[in-house]
Amino acid sequence: MKVKKKITPVKRIEKVYEPEVIPDRTDELIKKAEEANIRLHEQALAERRHKEDLKQRRILVAKEDKFAHAINLIIERVEYQNSPSICIDLNELNFENTIGDVKTLMCWFEELKNFGGFKHYSKQNYTGGARFYLTGLNVGKLKQYKNQVGLLPHGKGILKLPPEVKWEDITIRFLNGDEVLIKCGNLSRHTNYEDMGFLDKRTKSAKTPNKPNKQWSFLKGLSETKGEISWRSSTATPQGKKQKQLLSERLKKYFGIDNDPFYSYKNEKAYKIRLTLIPEQKDNESDKGSDSDLEEFYKEQTPEVYDKHT
Repeated sequence: MKVKKKITPVKRIEKVYEPEVIPDRTDELIKKAEEANIRLHEQALAERRHKEDLKQRRILVAKEDKFAHAINLIIERVEYQNSPSICIDLNELNFENTIGDVKTLMCWFEELKNFGGFKHYSKQNYTGGARFYLTGLNVGKLKQYKNQVGLLPHGKGILKLPPEVKWEDITIRFLNGDEVLIKCGNLSRHTNYEDMGFLDKRTKSAKTPNKPNKQWSFLKGLSETKGEISWRSSTATPQGKKQKQLLSERLKKYFGIDNDPFYSYKNEKAYKIRLTLIPEQKDNESDKGSDSDLEEFYKEQTPEVYDKHT
């Protein structure tokens, strides 16, 4: 029988506590982390392209305009979730991810809010686009808006209005440099300078992009000066009289109203239009979002886990 040799305390300590050299894997870990970030970025880009592709296909086959599609989606989302607060991604709407289209959408949200469709709205940007949070939604008001605010029948360059309509009954709101929202009573029409007959025909070429003519610029200028321009105004030009005449003829033809859309220059001492013109909103005016809106949204969505102190 073999007898085990006793290990002295000194040797035992040396054996147990002998230091080991741990290899430095910092560079390897950094490389793997960078590769993982690249993969995540590529996946996000692929998902974004896929969503944009689906959106463009949906827009091409859509039988309703983008406003009708948007309000139908909002009503459907509210009824399905049974919640007064919803979140809608820009990719779900038929609006392009451009500054002009997003501003148009925000102006329309403001109109819905004023109608009583919801209490608050806000926008949150992220890498793939933007999300919109709507709180305090009222389905009854949304359906009422959908039924009352119909689309005015029109043809290219012509808008068919009831015969009793006067210039003072019409409101034109500029959504951006190209598009406007026309309202007459409970009816509205979203259109643009080309549809209204304000296309500069000199730019109507495959080689150059379309542009509005000077009459459109004159109309837009009127919206920014409370509907009137006098010779003392900084926007007045020697060509103003001619542009005013051409603008009058175009408006009369488009709306089908025979009398002059401008008041008498002799009486007003200025070119004062009879229509109500609302200028394009600036970014700081149209940005109605706030942190409190988002807080209210999350509280209504998940009251059982929400804690505003965390």
